[in-house]
Amino acid sequence: MRRILFTFVLSTILLSVSCQETAITRDSVLTTLDSLEHKLQWVEYRLGQEKWKQHATDRSDSLEYYQGLHDYVINAPGLIRTLQAGQRLLQDEEAIRRCELMRSSVALGQIESSSRVSSLRDSLLRLDGNAGSETPYEINQLCCNESDRTVRERTYRARSNMGNKLADGLGQLFRMRNQEARRLGYNNCQALSFTQYGIESQEYLKLLDRVNSRSTDAYVVIVERLQAQFGSTPVEVWDLAYAYEDVKRRVDAYFPADSQLSFVDKSLEKLGFDLDKLPIYIDRQHATAGNTRTYYLPIRPPYDVRLTVNIEDGLSSTQELLYNIGQALHQTHIFQERELYVNALPEAWTESLAQAIAALCQDERWLATYPRLPQSLINDYLTAHNEQEIIRLRMTLVNLMFEYEAYTNPNRDLNKLYWDLFERYMMLPRHDDIKPWTKVTTFVKQPVWMHNHLFGKMIAAQVVGEIKRQYSSLADNPEIGSYLNQNYFRFGARYDWRDLLERGTSEKLNPDYLIQGMGI
Repeated sequence: MRRILFTFVLSTILLSVSCQETAITRDSVLTTLDSLEHKLQWVEYRLGQEKWKQHATDRSDSLEYYQGLHDYVINAPGLIRTLQAGQRLLQDEEAIRRCELMRSSVALGQIESSSRVSSLRDSLLRLDGNAGSETPYEINQLCCNESDRTVRERTYRARSNMGNKLADGLGQLFRMRNQEARRLGYNNCQALSFTQYGIESQEYLKLLDRVNSRSTDAYVVIVERLQAQFGSTPVEVWDLAYAYEDVKRRVDAYFPADSQLSFVDKSLEKLGFDLDKLPIYIDRQHATAGNTRTYYLPIRPPYDVRLTVNIEDGLSSTQELLYNIGQALHQTHIFQERELYVNALPEAWTESLAQAIAALCQDERWLATYPRLPQSLINDYLTAHNEQEIIRLRMTLVNLMFEYEAYTNPNRDLNKLYWDLFERYMMLPRHDDIKPWTKVTTFVKQPVWMHNHLFGKMIAAQVVGEIKRQYSSLADNPEIGSYLNQNYFRFGARYDWRDLLERGTSEKLNPDYLIQGMGI
């Protein structure tokens, strides 16, 4: 009874400043923004607490309740209409920025919280039974230690075929998201997501074409070398990661699980980040069957962010640890009065700054100083890493174009679309009898997200390039921490990421840094 009474009272409060179908004024937009920020600040804090409880104990009595309350807030009547009007009614630069951040996130939130979309999405995730996001290249990595090509193929096919039952539902999910986007005044969900980043479709396609043309020749050389290695049988998708298994095995021997936190602590301290003095809680013992990876959760940044770490032998575990701590470092160094600028960080931006920290794992000085790899192995590893990054980039182009085309016309044969794109960018044999695109869990979990991955990698490469230009290495210089904080971390989402990138690197986004970073 108390819970019901509390819900009734809170619902009344939440509706008290809702947006009615009346004339919208500048003052009403500002009132709505203030009210919305306050509500979301409280609800998202409680959601973070419940998510942590769910993760740490596998049980939360109130997670569903607060998720429902969050959806209730962002679906207030007339909210989108008011935020859209704010774009033309507001003159103050900060008010316009607040409105921009709220409008796009609320619109995408309304799509994902609609009963049709959320029901289908959740059912697909249950069918998938996969908590992480697999791409066709990651599926390839799962079978790369098999020396028998027949076994590698069988493993790859089995993994990919697990997603066959998702194909029809995923196509339906694309269509439903588009329908909800049109209800909000956008052509499709792709257009809505691109609006959030100020991306023009034609410019985006030109960017992908530029990345394609710059990486094609280097990729062809890699495939030709692999072809010589494997003999007369054509190189297949399940061979790509196996070709680097020997280098991976030799490098992983220098990253025992019990040394990785020491590597991370010491190297970050040399950059000016003392983890023991930051509000970052790291659970170093927590490990259950359902939580096998490092898990990062902001509870109330910049004052309370948490990680659980389940470290395994190998470089990839260290890199994942640095990536997640990079996210935490970013959010604990934001110095802005409005919590909106902490909670509404663009995903490509958070991706990029976390990747810039994780890039320590590809820095020669860091590899020689902390895990103490011999120079010959460092050389072999960096060559193999660059080649794998080129392969991943080509596969990313497949996924990006697939996502773009699937939202543009979800009624087409999506499996044919995937393999047509695979042939174009990967130049390997197609296998129309399997559907690896259905195992890209990001397509299910998040609407139109894949471009964040590419933009994040491009931004990170540009930031890393500038750091190396100024300091020669990413390792062992406290001025690097100051550079990241003064130019990027402290601003949060207060300013457009393009402006911050230009502030820190003295040029606009330039994809050439990504290509050059791969040794091309």
